[in-house]
Amino acid sequence: MRWTFAVLFFSGVMAAAAYLVFNQAVRGGGYIVVPDVVGLPLNKASNVLAESGLEVGKQRQVVNNQFPEYHVMLQRPGASKVVRSGRKIHLTISAGAQFENAPHLVGRNLEVAKQQIDGTRMLLGSIARIPHDMSRDIVLGQDPPAGLDIAVGAEIHLLVSDGPSVRQVFMPLIEGRSIEDAMASLVELGVNIVPYSVATPGVEYDVVLEQNPPAGELLIQNQTVSFDARFLPTTILPDMRRKVALSYTVPATSARPRLRVDIVDRRGIRTTAYPGPNDPSRLRPNSKVKIEFSFADEATVEFYVDGIHQSSYSFEGSNDPVIHHFTTSGAAPRTANQGQGAPDTEDAPKRRRFLLLPKR
Repeated sequence: MRWTFAVLFFSGVMAAAAYLVFNQAVRGGGYIVVPDVVGLPLNKASNVLAESGLEVGKQRQVVNNQFPEYHVMLQRPGASKVVRSGRKIHLTISAGAQFENAPHLVGRNLEVAKQQIDGTRMLLGSIARIPHDMSRDIVLGQDPPAGLDIAVGAEIHLLVSDGPSVRQVFMPLIEGRSIEDAMASLVELGVNIVPYSVATPGVEYDVVLEQNPPAGELLIQNQTVSFDARFLPTTILPDMRRKVALSYTVPATSARPRLRVDIVDRRGIRTTAYPGPNDPSRLRPNSKVKIEFSFADEATVEFYVDGIHQSSYSFEGSNDPVIHHFTTSGAAPRTANQGQGAPDTEDAPKRRRFLLLPKR
């Protein structure tokens, strides 16, 4: 009897204590009916739960074809359940469809296509290049093709233009060949041709004397190639230029005269031929300076000593130059060897570098 009474007494005490604890807990916080957030975007579901006094608990993403990406698929506890205020509601979030349409990339620039792929859940695969008339880096094809349903995380491979194919050509040997044969060979290469006329005595007319670049050199697209020849007066070629060399004797106008030589083309564009970056501007009297240049159609060479215009050489076509020597009383034509300071013409020597004036 004593043990039975003790057990009953202890059970009553525990029940009373549980009742008191339950009532205290009820008085310490309210109950809330869990709202239904299934189908809502995650950010909106979070706001609804917060307004109800609940918190977002653990989140888990799974691929799903029916719920849009970042929308709630499941919640735990479920809707209409009664829970304590502040309870955490665990959510299952959709990662979107398991398959997605491949984007349209053909015709786009490669960098734009990469950015477009980055905006999907696909990955950039291999990039292959082929020569094509389309500009470089334009997407010519894609695999899988645009619009096809492909698995999330699949790779998209691209075929990209490497630009128009460039045919490698080499400079042929044209020295010693006739002008007609040389021009025919160069025209086929698609290069810019500049013939130079030189008045080298004793050589055959209309035969290539020198070429630039040399034979066998790789040519790039639209490269300029040139050659020297002694042309007949009746020979006329496009972009033909004449090479000239002048030898000028510095006059004794001062202890060390300052020389400047300008070349003026038919358009009036002036280029200083002397002094160059490494040339002295002041020279000894009676010293000689050689001026080498080329021109198309017309050019005038002007010599200035101590800032005073001393003489000019006017060239037109293949004609002999008209020479003017200037004095304080005005200008008068003089011959090339009339006194100190007058320049002498001579044929431009072979295998020299010449100053090229702008084309017309």
